[in-house]
Amino acid sequence: AKPINQPALGNPALNGSTFTASFTSQAGITYLVQYKNFLDDAAWQLLETIIGDGSVKTITDSNATVPNRFYRITAQ
Repeated sequence: AKPINQPALGNPALNGSTFTASFTSQAGITYLVQYKNFLDDAAWQLLETIIGDGSVKTITDSNATVPNRFYRITAQ
């Protein structure tokens, strides 16, 4: 199995209610972008699935209207 590099969110920005960030993807890896509005929420919610190809990918959340939102990327 090919080792998976840990993705790191970069260039976070909030423009109105739209949050964007980017990360460098790895070819052949599927990334699940997830969020929570509160850290003590029981489960993470799926924002989007991104298929890696080695390029920089942009995450867009056009509904970031709550005072706090937490994001994570899992790779599989």
